[in-house]
Amino acid sequence: MELNDFGDRLKYCIDYVNITCSVVSRHTGVSESMISKYLSKKTVKPSVKFVKSLAFFFNVNEKWLEYGVGEIPLPKMNLNETESSKLNSNNEFIELFKQMYYDVNQEKENLRIEFNKLMAEKTKFEMRCEVLQSTVNSLNEQIKQLKNEKKSSLSTSYKKEDVSV
Repeated sequence: MELNDFGDRLKYCIDYVNITCSVVSRHTGVSESMISKYLSKKTVKPSVKFVKSLAFFFNVNEKWLEYGVGEIPLPKMNLNETESSKLNSNNEFIELFKQMYYDVNQEKENLRIEFNKLMAEKTKFEMRCEVLQSTVNSLNEQIKQLKNEKKSSLSTSYKKEDVSV
């Protein structure tokens, strides 16, 4: 990783600690837009106050942060107890949220599978209904034919009786 200028080193610290510019802004008092200017190299020379507050916040050497002098450090946030406990509870919340998100997605997948099974059963049921309806229709036709045949045979038998009288 090339850390040629202040913006690169600031980005390295932010990425290494895995925080956002708004967190840096809240803890250093420098606006997010100013931090963005450093990161995009629109502003090259940071103020001494800004370098000091960043170096303290990331727990890195000021000379390294400003000029790149010395070994590349492993930054970590330098927080007071209250901020640290807030961060821990935020991390716990994030982990809880991730677990809930995973659980919801797992449940969603289970519901999708169950839905697909139900749709397959519905299709089978509809096919059975069509077969039954076809059978009922066929039986109704047969009944109709039998009734017609009976009427026809009765009318033929009445005609024979009329003729014989």
